[in-house]
Amino acid sequence: MLFLAFFLVIVVAVVSHKTPQAKKFDAQEYLARTNNQSLLPVVRAKYGKMIRDVCRKEKVPLALRSGDVIEKIIIIESSGNPEAEKAGDGIGLMGVKPSTAIAYGVNPKDLKSPHWNLLAGIRHLGALVDSLDGNVPAAIVAYNCGLKNYQSNYLATGVSPLKARYFLKVKTLTEVERQYASAE
Repeated sequence: MLFLAFFLVIVVAVVSHKTPQAKKFDAQEYLARTNNQSLLPVVRAKYGKMIRDVCRKEKVPLALRSGDVIEKIIIIESSGNPEAEKAGDGIGLMGVKPSTAIAYGVNPKDLKSPHWNLLAGIRHLGALVDSLDGNVPAAIVAYNCGLKNYQSNYLATGVSPLKARYFLKVKTLTEVERQYASAE
């Protein structure tokens, strides 16, 4: 009898125990924690002309040049630090991998130079936009996870790139920028 009572207590405890739900990514909270919202004017002032020059030279689609997409990727990848090194081999402002740099004609040893890093990163992002039929949100997600991963994890499954964490970070920087602009 004691065993049965003990068994029932355990069953009730297991059934009534709620497993914690995975916390949904909140890009606003992420930016508030990391204070990245204040970096946009700094990155724009420091690298804006260089970004515009590279975009013009490389004939980057207008959709990437408007809305400071590249500046926002720089904030997410390196917080504007040209010396940044990320896990997964990302180097410099745009977090460019050495293999990506080579593919776009940039020496990996030069990735800590803002000019060469921007050249490789912008060429890569432009190529992604072209290969994804002008879909900028998809290109932003593919920039982060790689084209093959994007194709298998998003295209093959029908998941919208608008739901991807990386895209939400870029989008949130846009929303934060609008809030600052309206407060001025």
